Amino acid sequence: MNVTHAMLVEVKGELRSDILRLEHKTEARFDRMEARFNDIDARFKTIDARFNEIDARFNKIDARFNKIDARFKEIDARFKEIDARFDKVDARFKEIDARFNRVDARLNEMDSKLHEIMVAVHRIQLIVEEQNTRNKIALDGYHFISARQDDFEYRYNEWKQQVEAIITAS
Repeated sequence: MNVTHAMLVEVKGELRSDILRLEHKTEARFDRMEARFNDIDARFKTIDARFNEIDARFNKIDARFNKIDARFKEIDARFKEIDARFDKVDARFKEIDARFNRVDARLNEMDSKLHEIMVAVHRIQLIVEEQNTRNKIALDGYHFISARQDDFEYRYNEWKQQVEAIITAS
């Protein structure tokens, strides 16, 4: 087959049109790919912005937790102070308990001494009652003697008056 110049020009034209068509198709595909890449970049930017917002939120949350942790440390320090004060109060109560124990011991000692005194008082009471009984007998005797003496004096005075009346009458 003999190739002529006209055939070559025709093939060249077809090839050119095929190349142009391929270029248009490729360019359209590249444009679509570029648009898709731009869309993906926009999405990534949106996602990055959202991640930045989330990071900012996490930073705020971390800051809050740091404040809360600091607050808890302050509260723990205050509780330690309060615990120290309670330890002092407990020590004071132990001192007071010791003093009460000493007072209780002294009261027990006083109770035993009071018991001894009560025993002595009861002995004295028995002695006094016995003495009262003896004294009653003696007092009854003295009363009888006194009554007898009064009776004697009364009779003596009567007898004296009679004797004086007789002496003055004679």
